[in-house]
Amino acid sequence: MINVLLDSYLKNDIAKIIFYQNKEIIDELIKADLIGRNGATPSRNLKDIIERKGDFKAIMNKVALCVFEVRNSLFHRGEVLSLINGCNSLMRDLVNKTLEAFLERTNA
Repeated sequence: MINVLLDSYLKNDIAKIIFYQNKEIIDELIKADLIGRNGATPSRNLKDIIERKGDFKAIMNKVALCVFEVRNSLFHRGEVLSLINGCNSLMRDLVNKTLEAFLERTNA
């Protein structure tokens, strides 16, 4: 669901700002080598898109998938990863800016 909001409303220049403001936690998400229950590799996918110099909206979509996996670790496996606080901060920034863009568009 978050990917629909990001694709539809997040502006690339805002995504770039969020990326650099949260670079430390994004690097930690890459290093965490997260693996989903279905075998997905969100950390590796995030690293790959950053190395390919993907656009920042696409990077934020991969970041959201990593954060989702951190959440899954907590709720489905009972593992509290050290990334949780940084992920909360990153998602707050991402959701706030995306909702601002949504409200700007709907009020225009």
